[in-house]
Amino acid sequence: MRPETAPGGRTAAFFDVESALLSSAAQSGYADRGFAGWETEVASRHVRDWFRQHRSGGGLFDGRVLTALLGHARQGALIVLVSSAAVTWLTPLAEYVGADLALGSLPEVRANRYTGGLAATLTGRRKAGAARCTAHTHGLDLARCHAYSGRLADLPFLRSVGRPRVVGTEPGLVRQARREGWPCWPSGSVRRREGLGGLSDREMEVLRLLADAGGGADSGSLASAPCSRASARAAETMVMCRCQPPKERPSKSWAPY
Repeated sequence: MRPETAPGGRTAAFFDVESALLSSAAQSGYADRGFAGWETEVASRHVRDWFRQHRSGGGLFDGRVLTALLGHARQGALIVLVSSAAVTWLTPLAEYVGADLALGSLPEVRANRYTGGLAATLTGRRKAGAARCTAHTHGLDLARCHAYSGRLADLPFLRSVGRPRVVGTEPGLVRQARREGWPCWPSGSVRRREGLGGLSDREMEVLRLLADAGGGADSGSLASAPCSRASARAAETMVMCRCQPPKERPSKSWAPY
C-alpha cells in the first residue's frame, strides 16, 4: 500500500520505542513489568525511577536515532513515539525527548490498580492504522513522513510512510529493506557529551544527512489525509497522548487525548 498523500501537509517522524529509539542494552529491561496489582501512581513512580537510573548510567538511547529525532523536531516535524507497551512506560521517555504525541497500548485498570493485562494492544498492522489516523487528525502528508523501526512485524507501519528507515540487524527486516530500497542503520549507541544539548561530530553528520534528504516541514496550508474504516478501528485500540513542547514542559504535561 502506498503512503497517503495530503498535498502541502505537515510532516511527522514516527519512532518505534523498543526497536529503534532505545539502545540494544536498554531494550531488555524496558516494559518488563505488567504491574499486576500495583496502584497506578506507584507503577508510574517505578517507571520514572527506571528511566532516571538508566539515563544517568548512559546508553539509554540509540544515539543516531535520538539525533535524528532532534533533527526532525528542529525542522518542524511532529514527533510521535510508538510502542506496543502500555503508555505508562512511554511518559518519561516522551517528556524527556520532547515528543508531541505518544501512541501505546491501553493497560487494564480496576479500582485504581493495574490488572497486569492490556485492554487493547498497539502491535503489528495496528501501528500502521494508528499512523494513518494520526495523519488524518493532524493534516500530515504520509508520503513525506519518516518512520523508524527494527521489527519485522512493523513492515506495514514502515510502508505507511514515504521515508522509512530500518534500525538494527533483524535478518528478515534487513532483507526486505534491501528489496524496498530503504536505508538501514545497524544497532548502536553514541555517547552524548551534554545530554540533549550537545551533539558529537558523528551526530552532527547525521543531522546534515537528514537535511540533505529534505525532511523539513512545509509551512503551507494543512490538508487532511483520508482515514479508512480499518484505520479508525485501529485507533480505538491505542492510547494517544499529547505532550507540551519542550520549552513549555510543565510538571503535568501529559493528558489523555
